[in-house]
Amino acid sequence: MKRRFRYGGQAVIEGVMMRGPEAIATCVRARNGQIAVHREAVSIRPAHGLAAVSVLRGIRAVWQAFFGGVKSLAVSAELSGEEAALSESEIRLTAALAALMGAGLFFLAPAAAAQWLPEGLGSIEKNLLEGLLRLGLFLGYLWAVSRRREIGRVFAYHGAEHKAIFCVEKGLPLTVEHVRAQSRFHPRCGTNFLMVVMLFSLFAFLPLGWPDLWLRLASRLALLPLIAGLAYEWVMWAADSSLGTVRFLNWPGLMLEWLTTKEPQDDQIEVAIAALQEASRSGA
Repeated sequence: MKRRFRYGGQAVIEGVMMRGPEAIATCVRARNGQIAVHREAVSIRPAHGLAAVSVLRGIRAVWQAFFGGVKSLAVSAELSGEEAALSESEIRLTAALAALMGAGLFFLAPAAAAQWLPEGLGSIEKNLLEGLLRLGLFLGYLWAVSRRREIGRVFAYHGAEHKAIFCVEKGLPLTVEHVRAQSRFHPRCGTNFLMVVMLFSLFAFLPLGWPDLWLRLASRLALLPLIAGLAYEWVMWAADSSLGTVRFLNWPGLMLEWLTTKEPQDDQIEVAIAALQEASRSGA
């Protein structure tokens, strides 16, 4: 029977971050060729109260993943000897600013640009055109980023992370050979999550009509956490579904991983294996 793990992973500058049941591990290929390891224990505190409600649980998980990603970027830079460590408050501020910048670029900017749509269009048409503009901006951004040569290694580490997780989920030994043979396209990837957010947002604003610009901007910000929470729940559920319809709906996000993952080299796979082993290790 297939073993199912809830590891979270993310490619970082020259390494990989993995979140396991008891720890977050960041492993980086240092300048001397060795793998530098940073392991931080995390308390296992299940969501309770309102935080345990399905969509709110998704919002909580999204923020934890966002904060953990920024923190691991800082840790990887420190392990590489490039920067001093950031404080916890600095990491939280950086994560919050990055989230606001993303919301501004992909939600507020298209809503503002849609102000110049032809007056003769109805509210449904305007909302759908705004959504298509948002989707086009998102896809164009990922395409442009993927064309940058220096990003190629980051995306290769991203592919290594996916392959290593697949290897564990299938109950295979964590060796370079077994990991290399796995797919680099994983249904619980953050790329898939972001694609689902964009697709959900195509329809989420339709019931609101087409209010004045400032009210429209406020509604985009207000509903974004709800859309993100719903998208998270969908991705977590759909990843384990065998229904053909669900797999078809997941297809756009998986295809988008052609841009955000690359086939890794063996030395990158070794880093992903080290991170996963550290994250899954019990004890301090």
